[in-house]
Amino acid sequence: MDIKIDYLCGKWMHNAGKVAQWVYDAHYKSKKTHTFDQVLASVKICYAGYLPIRLVATIGEECIGTISIVKEDIAGKSYTPWITLLYVDGGHNVLEVSKMLITRSKEVLKTLGHKEIYVKDAKGKLYKTLGWQYVEKCKDGKQKVKIFKTQI
Repeated sequence: MDIKIDYLCGKWMHNAGKVAQWVYDAHYKSKKTHTFDQVLASVKICYAGYLPIRLVATIGEECIGTISIVKEDIAGKSYTPWITLLYVDGGHNVLEVSKMLITRSKEVLKTLGHKEIYVKDAKGKLYKTLGWQYVEKCKDGKQKVKIFKTQI
């Protein structure tokens, strides 16, 4: 399995609808906080040299996962930048592809001069396992989340 991580913008932009559907289904549909059209419009705003950046995991011409890198993920928190909206299609090794997307996010941010990166997670298992440092527990809307960080 030859997995590559690339920017959504440019060559992979034709997958914006697929990425938006994943993000909508996994993160917004049950909460009813965003419509699919809002998520699609947001996903289409992406760049390669500055935030927001959206990365995709691919095998050949198939898009199998995504992650976003944004300036702000929780209103009122000064931490920046964040990785968010991680999703890997269930037909693939979710942990392996997730790690690849996170690693590539760190590489991209390092080239942009960042020294650390943040993530919010309701459970915190993945990031704790990957050695991320716990920062704090807080509310993001109605949901309680844990914030983690790691050095790049």
